[in-house]
Amino acid sequence: MTPQEIVSELDNHIVGQAGAKRAVAIALRNRWRRQQVADGLRQEITPKNILMIGPTGVGKTEIARRLARLADAPFIKVEATKFTEVGYVGKDVDSIIRDLAEIAVKQARESEVKKLRMRAEDAAEERILDVLLPPARTGDVATEGSNARQIFRKKLREGQLDDKEIEIELLDAKPQLEIMGPQGMEEMAEQLRGMFSQMGQERRKTRKLKIKDALKQLVDEEAAKLVNEEETKTRALSNLEQNGIVFIDEIDAVGRQRGTGIGGGNDEREQTLNQLLTEMDGFEGNTGIIIIAATNRADVLDSALLRPGRFDRQVQVDVPDIKGRLEVLQVHARDKKISDEVSLEVIARRTPGFSGADLANLLNEAAILTARRRKEAMTMLEIDAAVDRVVAGMEGTPLVDSKSKRLIAYHEIGHAVIGTLVKDHDPVQKVTLVPRGQAQGLTWFTPSEDQGLISRAQIMARIQGALGGRAAEEVIFGDAEITTGAGNDLQQVTGMARQMVTRYGMSELGPLSLESQQGEVFLGGGWTNRSEYSEVIAARIDGQVHDIVIQCYEKACRIMRENREVIDRLVDLLIEKETIDGDEFRQIMAEYTVVPEKERYVPQL
Repeated sequence: MTPQEIVSELDNHIVGQAGAKRAVAIALRNRWRRQQVADGLRQEITPKNILMIGPTGVGKTEIARRLARLADAPFIKVEATKFTEVGYVGKDVDSIIRDLAEIAVKQARESEVKKLRMRAEDAAEERILDVLLPPARTGDVATEGSNARQIFRKKLREGQLDDKEIEIELLDAKPQLEIMGPQGMEEMAEQLRGMFSQMGQERRKTRKLKIKDALKQLVDEEAAKLVNEEETKTRALSNLEQNGIVFIDEIDAVGRQRGTGIGGGNDEREQTLNQLLTEMDGFEGNTGIIIIAATNRADVLDSALLRPGRFDRQVQVDVPDIKGRLEVLQVHARDKKISDEVSLEVIARRTPGFSGADLANLLNEAAILTARRRKEAMTMLEIDAAVDRVVAGMEGTPLVDSKSKRLIAYHEIGHAVIGTLVKDHDPVQKVTLVPRGQAQGLTWFTPSEDQGLISRAQIMARIQGALGGRAAEEVIFGDAEITTGAGNDLQQVTGMARQMVTRYGMSELGPLSLESQQGEVFLGGGWTNRSEYSEVIAARIDGQVHDIVIQCYEKACRIMRENREVIDRLVDLLIEKETIDGDEFRQIMAEYTVVPEKERYVPQL
């Protein structure tokens, strides 16, 4: 199969992720090409292991599983935490290969049974007919008996005899025996398991069953008789050596950078990683087993894991774009009653950054709300509530009309006014006083597709928007009534301003990157940040961060003072309704001032 054909087959089972599917398809194609060369040269060509990088819930495991199924390859998934202690890594690898061999044999046996299914069904029919129409004692087969056998065969195939009971001799089911052995005794345990499994194999028992149930068991029994176990096992092990796939999930659990711990590292985790790297070298040259690993923390992985011969291919599995989200929603909406007014396209546009798992959870939450509200079909009200619940948390009890509620209303209206009147800010979606999670009120902005590049004007607009709540408190209530409600806003503002100065060169210091992004992996980002500049530059950085924040804050306060009349009206409306839609908010704002037209990139489906 060509990579295009492999991707086409994967498209039947996995929605979106075109780049990731093409990458793994090329890897699968390269493995097939390796098998076509001469044996001597084949040993010199090592298979390419794959590292999938991406956030949780985007389909990394499913891609690996479907790829294995498409290639008819034995597949096993293991957690990286299986390699927990030094000295046990080698034994764990042996157990993984042993389990993979069992999977390969089982898979080959099932494949062989499917091929022999027709012959097994014919033999089972004959055994059923022998019970229904026993042969005459003389041994002569009369024409009448032959005609009766054909009549009963037709009735049997048409299902007319399914509910009739017969007594038939079947193989007695063998009890499942599990032998647990200590570490290092796996081979002996396997031998004991094989020895005991041979006991009582041919024991038969007469049972009274319906013909339908008896036929099913007889087909399985006859198919097992036709399978050549030795040939099947040999073919399965050969398939394992050339096509086996081991999927290691959360590889960062044992694959983090060495030498970064307290005291310089050399702890048990590093010893485990060292032994795991040594075991991975054993997959080179003399085997075709491919290792596929997954992680959402590629930045913390040790460089030894990424060298050629270990994980040669790094595949980025990102969250789906708008087309991918729409396709995911269409899949998960098949078994749900959705009102005609609900547009999946609108939901896809509202959920940038959502993974496939997030979208499935979104529709499940909406279905729960629909059932709770005793509605027959899901509407946009339930969808909106589900989006809020997924993003911000469970809905709390609204505050009663009080000074605190009015102060929170001014705070949220402050965010919304800045978001509406600043041209480079995202437009307001809605403002609400309904508590969710830790927040007593929320201002939602219409999300846009993630952009690779963000302009200085956009960052400044976001800083002004985050300071809008604090500015409203100061302008309306005075400096003495400023509350702690803007604590998280100020943290975000300070972080954005500092990144503008130290990372993106968006200050008077010039186009300089003054801080590296590499820190200690295990100690946390702020513990070991070493100063990469002088104290003079540090003071100038602090001054630039201060100037940016103060400049944005003064602009936000000016906007609050200039629009005091409409702010009071919006606050009264918000306290009354508890939620104001973005369109209604902009209509009211347009009655008092000029609302700028915002250029929005609308992705095409």
